[in-house]
Amino acid sequence: MKDTILWNKESDNYTKRAKISYEDLYNRKIDYDDVEKLTKILPTRIKTILDIGCGFGGFTGKLAEKFPRAKIIGIDPGKRTIALAKNKFKKYKNLSFYVGHSHKINLNEEQFDLVILRMVFQWIPRKYLFKTIAEIDKLCKNFIFIKEFYPAIPSSSKSIHDKKIKIFKEDYAKIFISVPWYKLIYKKIQDKKYGDSFQRGDFLIQKFSISKSYIYKKAVQEKDKKTQK
Repeated sequence: MKDTILWNKESDNYTKRAKISYEDLYNRKIDYDDVEKLTKILPTRIKTILDIGCGFGGFTGKLAEKFPRAKIIGIDPGKRTIALAKNKFKKYKNLSFYVGHSHKINLNEEQFDLVILRMVFQWIPRKYLFKTIAEIDKLCKNFIFIKEFYPAIPSSSKSIHDKKIKIFKEDYAKIFISVPWYKLIYKKIQDKKYGDSFQRGDFLIQKFSISKSYIYKKAVQEKDKKTQK
């Protein structure tokens, strides 16, 4: 559990650093931009949203404003961070925050139309990566939005803020679309001017039913018979 404890600590430390870096935690341009982007690229109406690694809730709060009829949940491992988010958005009836980890989310299966992970995958300890993928697959009903570093090859480094914490950069969307029931429907690479190690990608992935993702064997056999005639 050592790495998870570090992760909890880093979440709250990130919030401390953000308070210093931003004049207003809840008025960041990147949060507004990402919410606006989602409203444009989502092809269907969204009723339920899960924001994994929500931090102090700046982006999650913008989601609640933009999707006032949607039920929105934010989770993050930082206890102080979640307390800050809860206090800031306590008047929002459609928004809830919980302390939790991406690899163990105690919520119902296929509950969310949209699951969001913004700059989260890089922090996940590798032994929890596939558990996280499994949790997302369990909870996602329609779409996954990923915002993450997009290097040419997978790379790792130590956090400049805590040398005990490793950061892992790779194409995480590829993990999902390696199976036929997930399809990439939107991709945009940003920050190319900062070089390969620091460019980022936005990815919207759609989930399809298993029955529509595989060709039924009997149908394939019948097609083969017609081809042979």
